[in-house]
Amino acid sequence: MAQKFGYFLLVLIPTVAVTFYTILKSRRLSDMLEAVSDEKLPATAKFRAVLDVWK
Repeated sequence: MAQKFGYFLLVLIPTVAVTFYTILKSRRLSDMLEAVSDEKLPATAKFRAVLDVWK
């Protein structure tokens, strides 16, 4: 029983962490997706938008 609970926590904690990280970064992710889908932007601007997500 304790082993199953340990596995549960092993999966739950990273899942919650990634979810909250994504929520915190959602604005930058939205801006990045908008820039990448814009056909008028040059490749350098798109690449810069991707890098801005990780600031």
